[in-house]
Amino acid sequence: MITYPQYRNCGGRLDEYEFDQLEPGVCRLIDSYIKSNIPYWKVRKLTEYDIDFSDLITMQVDFIAENGGKAALNGNSDFNVTSVSTKGFNYQMKGKQVPMFNNVPLSPVMVTELRNAMRQTGLLSMSL
Repeated sequence: MITYPQYRNCGGRLDEYEFDQLEPGVCRLIDSYIKSNIPYWKVRKLTEYDIDFSDLITMQVDFIAENGGKAALNGNSDFNVTSVSTKGFNYQMKGKQVPMFNNVPLSPVMVTELRNAMRQTGLLSMSL
């Protein structure tokens, strides 16, 4: 949905190969998230919503890359690890409150900005 030059122009930090590996999955993730949060009669193709997704996709691509990469898009993110144990050493993580969608971590800033964009375009309203 966005090109590598658009991604870099929005502040993206990955190289082109990594971006190409993650961008399609991130677009499907955002599309699914939108569809699960709006009334069924407002569902359209991602490209048909009156929203510029460049910054949102960039934020989510970088967030996914930092938290498990392609495995995170399949529900195996770094946020799924809650404790680690080895000989004489135990470590437990608590309090990592990251929004998840179908077990895939979402950038908290991306979620806020996406929901604001959806609100501004009327996607979140229930009226016809």
